Amino acid sequence: MAKRDLGDVAVKALTRPGLGSALLAGLGVYVVLAFQSVLGTLVYVATDQAYSQDVGAYLGVVLQGTLPTALGTPLPFALGAFLAFWQIAPIVPQLRMAHIVTRALLAAGIGATVAAVLGFLVTVIARADTGLVGTSLPRYLFDTARSVLPDALTLFIDGLVVVPLAALLLWGWLQSHPPKTTARGALDEV
Repeated sequence: MAKRDLGDVAVKALTRPGLGSALLAGLGVYVVLAFQSVLGTLVYVATDQAYSQDVGAYLGVVLQGTLPTALGTPLPFALGAFLAFWQIAPIVPQLRMAHIVTRALLAAGIGATVAAVLGFLVTVIARADTGLVGTSLPRYLFDTARSVLPDALTLFIDGLVVVPLAALLLWGWLQSHPPKTTARGALDEV
């Protein structure tokens, strides 16, 4: 009986309306954050290049640094915002402005949490062979979490502008193009 109930919950979650609009908002968040990251990398390289004569080496830095920067934290952050807008707190045309902003802040928090957890796991796996040398496992995990937390907080702060803007744009678009079925998330079912 419990397996059947869990399956029903999974089917209900996966067939929940609002996938398209949530995907659109998440994609918009990703594009803006990835663009900001790439632009930040380019500005860093351009300003640092002014002090060096080796332009070829800096071009290599740009090419090597751009892809991880664009995929590193913006992608899991946008994935978290997408999931929040689809499953937890969807944006619908009937909501008030305060609800839109509140849901967007929740989505930014969830996005930052997803980025932090994924960053923590990637860092633990990447440093597993060298990180445990001469230290205990709890200390290693604590140091790893401490190194990931500033990036997650910075991403959350960046998201405090981008995610509400995406939510407000989506809300305005949904008001002029009302969906056939109203999206309801976990927040609406409480």
